[in-house]
This record gives sequence, structure tokens and C-alpha cells, in this order.
Amino acid sequence: MVTRTAVLIGLPLAAACFALSAGASTVPVAAGDYVRAGVQCRGAPFAATIHYDGRNFSGPHSSDCATTVVREHGARYALSSTCKAAGDASPARPYTEAETVRVKSASRFSFTHRTGAGAIDRADYRLCAGGRS
Repeated sequence: MVTRTAVLIGLPLAAACFALSAGASTVPVAAGDYVRAGVQCRGAPFAATIHYDGRNFSGPHSSDCATTVVREHGARYALSSTCKAAGDASPARPYTEAETVRVKSASRFSFTHRTGAGAIDRADYRLCAGGRS
């Protein structure tokens, strides 16, 4: 009986895990260069930009990042990004950051993360349709 109970409990748990892994593996915004709200795309400073390649987020001080959706709740996505290079693509010690994205539309989102100094940085971003140049 214990085995049967474990199997009955195990099947829904396995189904729930499969549903979670089969859920959103990406954030539903367009790939491209994003700038902080209020900043012009043309000539935007790197500090005001985020790049999204359709799967991974990288910022002005990070590159070669792998972003994983940890949890989704409505339009809010809890992320974990592990980056292996600095913003200029020079090798760096890999580090992982927890981030939150709240999707406002296919071309706008709010991005929240903890800075290296421990402060929480939250900003709204919009897509630069033609890139930043």
C-alpha cells in the first residue's frame, strides 16, 4: 500500500514538474536592445541598456549570460542569470544574479535586480526597434 500511495502521489508531482518545465522557458518580449524609459535609443549610454536575445538578458557590465525562468506568475517572471564575461566580453569569474521582469507589452518591461553594492535597482525599459545606433 505504501508503494501504491507513493506512486499515486509521485505521478501528480511528476506531472506538475513536467508542466512547470514545459511552461515559459523564455520571457515573452521581443529580442533586441532595450533602453531605460526616458532615454533616447540613438546614442544611449551603455549603463541605460539591456540586451535580450530571445532567451538571455545581458547588461552593460555582463555578457555571455544564460538566463533561466525560475518562476512565472502572470506577467511577472523570476529569473536567474549566470554570466561568464564582463560587458566588453572579456572573461570574468562566473556569477549568478536573481532578477525579476514584469512584462508590460511585447516591447516594454520592468526589470529589477540587486546591484553589486546590494541596492535594489528597478527600471522600466522599452525596445529600440532599429537598435541603439
